[in-house]
Formats: sequence, structure tokens, C-alpha cells
Amino acid sequence: MDYKNRDDTKSFWWSMLLEFGEDVLAVKRRKTGQTQSDIAQKTGLNQSEISRIESGFTKPRDLPTLEAVCQAYQLSNSEKAKYVELITGYTSQNISESEEIINNLLEGQIPFIAHTNRSGSPRIAIEQAELIMNWVESQNISLDKYSQNTLNKISYLLLEESAAWWDSTSTQLVDSRTAKILDKMQQLTAAGKRSNTIATLYLDINKGFHDYIKQDYSKATSIFSEIRNSVFFAGNPWEIEVLRASTITLGKTGDFNGLKHNENNVLNKIKFEKLTPQNKGYLLEGLGRAYLEFDLPQSKKYLQESYSWIEIARGMPEFLNVRFVQSVRSNLLMMKRAKEETRKILTFAEPALVETERSGLVRHRNQILEIINSAA
Repeated sequence: MDYKNRDDTKSFWWSMLLEFGEDVLAVKRRKTGQTQSDIAQKTGLNQSEISRIESGFTKPRDLPTLEAVCQAYQLSNSEKAKYVELITGYTSQNISESEEIINNLLEGQIPFIAHTNRSGSPRIAIEQAELIMNWVESQNISLDKYSQNTLNKISYLLLEESAAWWDSTSTQLVDSRTAKILDKMQQLTAAGKRSNTIATLYLDINKGFHDYIKQDYSKATSIFSEIRNSVFFAGNPWEIEVLRASTITLGKTGDFNGLKHNENNVLNKIKFEKLTPQNKGYLLEGLGRAYLEFDLPQSKKYLQESYSWIEIARGMPEFLNVRFVQSVRSNLLMMKRAKEETRKILTFAEPALVETERSGLVRHRNQILEIINSAA
């Protein structure tokens, strides 16, 4: 069957998927003695998805899944080439050289990975990030051959993978889990055509949060200050995260003047009133954490206001469960500092403990348990 000499219409494309599914995929599966459930297990899909793929009603959702499907069905090189061309519009000869395909893959997957982690599934986010990065590396394209745009996106992917590790492992294991990621990001920065790039910004963000998580607040404060001076910082997906963390580090290092400056930025210079309830709660939680070091009543005011915004946000579709856990944890620190009753602290902590256990937010769970134990 010549897949290239047909009219490029949508109906014909779907008919070609159906024909390939019935004449190649289903036949190969039966010849190799496999069931659809066997294929599903090998590809990480479910049986109904495999059924739809064989029926031509759907296609593998991304290139790593496409590779997994080809391997599971044991397609020959020519069969794989036809399927790849049918799915992507690219021949197998140019697929590994096409930055457009890599960029499309990254653009679609990075937001999914970021949301999956922060909504309470960091392990799934890590697995998906590793799968995509392994596929990118399997193309054997030298980093200096990529455009700066592609280097930036790969660096962004690695930053989100690091973020998932921060949430799913203990503070003591952060270095061992993410050392290779930082090394890869260093290589991406070195391969860049300029010294000041978005990839450089993402590397600095990764370094800053490593120091922040390890409680080296002086180093983190210095790095966050440099990040905020970057021309790429305003409007960056990590802007809110960095603003919150830098505010907390200023409190931890006793820099009250710096904290007041950040407070002014948060409340007046970033159009606070136009932020989502979730981001309002997140930034106010950072201010409340920072004020714990200076002014307990002001800290309590910010943290209670933060929790109110987070409670509003919990009913919204794009809510990130880790924000709830972080707000509870900071309120627990305030309650402990205010010497509130242990029973009240335990009651307030319980929903967050349930969430961290369910979602594998190991670092956050350990911190909450530490607060409870020290308050008892």
C-alpha cells in the first residue's frame, strides 16, 4: 500500500489509520500471540486505548508512546516507517532531525508534567519527563545543532523534572536525585549561542531552589536576586514560584528591608488583584512564612488570608493540591510559634497529611510531621 500518493483529506487519513490498524497492527499482534491487554501493559496504555488504536479511532498521543507501540507490536523497519509517516507526516529518515517535532512534543508535554506534579502526582510527572528526555537523547543530535529555542525548552523540561523530585523525595536525597539533571542543564547552557538565555535562567532557578530546599538560605537569596534581574524573568512560568521563595529566604536571613521591598512588589507591582485565587494564596503564604521571623500577628494575618484564598481555589478545575499542603504547613508553623494547643494543630494538619500520603509528596509530609512532633 502506498501511503504517500493518496489525497490528504481528513476522512482518508482516518481510513488509512483504520486500514493500518486492521491489516498490520491487529495481524502482527495475533501472529506474536499477544492480546490487547498484553500490548497495553507494554505501552503503559489501557486495553480500551489499544482497541481504539487498532480500530483507527485514535493514534498514539506523543512520540514516546508511538515508539512504545511500534516496539510492542514488533513492527518491522518498513512497517514502522509507514506508521510513523501516517501518524506524524514525517518520514523515518527525517524524524530524528526535525526540531519541529521535538518542539511540538515539548510544548505539549511540559505543561502536562508541571500540572501533574503540582496537582499531586509527582512520580507520574517524573516518569513522563524521563520518558520524553530519553526519547530526545535517543535521536543522537549534538546539542550544538539545536536552535536556542529548543535548548530553552529542553532546559524547561529538566527544571520541571527536578521540581517533581523536590516534592517526592526527602530533603536529604535531593542532591542524589537531581545531580544528573543539573549536569544536563549545564550542558544545555554551554551549548547555547549566547551567555544570557532562558536556558540559563532555568538553570539558575534550579540551583536557587536546590539551595532553598537544603535550607542554605543565604545562597538561595543571592541566586534569586540574580534571577529577578534577568530580562527573561517577568512573565516566566516560574515567576510566582521564585517571588514566593525569595520572600521566604529574606525572612530566613533576617533581611527585613528586603522583605518589605518584596512585600511591596507582591502587593503592588505585579497586579496582585488580577491574580488567580490560587496565586494570591500562594504569594500571601510566602509573606506569612517570612513574617514569622519578625512579626507573629502580621504573619498570622497573611497566613489566614492565604488559607482563605486557597480554600476558594480548591473548588476550581486547575487547582494544584501542593498549594493546599504548603498553606497548611505554613499555618502549622505559625500555630506552633503561637503556642496553640497540640490538639488544634493535629486537627488542622490531618487533611494535608492525608493528601501527602495519597499523592507521594514526601518532603512536605516529612516537614508537617516534624512540626507536629516538635509541637507535641
